[in-house]
Amino acid sequence: MFYDSLLTHDCILDREVYMKVFVISHTHWDREWYLTREKSRFMLIELVDRLLRLLAKQPNYVFMLDGQTIVLEDYLEIKPEKEEEISALIKAGRLRIGPWYVLTDEFLISGESHIRNYLVGRNLCRKFGGNMNLGYLPDSFGHPAQMPQILKGLGLNEIIFWRGLGPEITKTEFIWEGKDGTEIFSINMPYSYGNAACMPEDAESFTQRLNSEIRKLAPLTDSNTVLLMNGVDHVAPQESLLANLEYAQSKMPEHELIQSDFHDYLTALKQGTITNKKFRGQHRSVTRSYLLGGTISTIL
Repeated sequence: MFYDSLLTHDCILDREVYMKVFVISHTHWDREWYLTREKSRFMLIELVDRLLRLLAKQPNYVFMLDGQTIVLEDYLEIKPEKEEEISALIKAGRLRIGPWYVLTDEFLISGESHIRNYLVGRNLCRKFGGNMNLGYLPDSFGHPAQMPQILKGLGLNEIIFWRGLGPEITKTEFIWEGKDGTEIFSINMPYSYGNAACMPEDAESFTQRLNSEIRKLAPLTDSNTVLLMNGVDHVAPQESLLANLEYAQSKMPEHELIQSDFHDYLTALKQGTITNKKFRGQHRSVTRSYLLGGTISTIL
């Protein structure tokens, strides 16, 4: 990947400074992709059932259910009796949802559709108890130049994304200036929304993998705060995560390891040194990650 070309072997291995490491446990959900919608929903029901059991068992566990609320509709159509339990977890801040209704291919819909998508998602989130009010767009195939204007107009002050960033920006945080001059604070996930997915169950192996991911990210930020995404497409939460983080903390006292959410991550990030490097225009580059441009879904 492009970011790997920026890093020498030494700069990955030798940075032993204090880092505040935020681990976001999540799943990314394609309602239909290599399976039909109903087959995917069967998997979703198993995942959410497992998640609810885990959250009941581990009261400090926090989970993000992607950036789209339609997955809750899909689940509750089959298990409406779970709505009260889910709403309680959302209100407690332990299950993070929204802000969108669906995650879109941003180049295939109009600006008005982006706004309506947000409004539908926001209203649904309010019904459940609150939304994750930031521009989380993990897997869009690029981002048009008007997105800062759209996001700011919706009251969203940050964007967190993976695909489309070109070679002009070499840090994970920067300011994105839209076509009309609107600026938004931006966080790029250089190794995707799954850079800490499927972590080893063995505590020692977990610690080694965690340390490797921290060292890859540390040279790419001017802050002392990095983001590890513990999840990827259609994966369930890892029950061993908190115990393994506690073990890793004992082995890496030079860092602070936190399982939390984007709100706490952004708060910590903005308290430190952040680059004011600016990028203007659309994110449509394949330098760092491939794009699937013009992809159109069909219902099978």
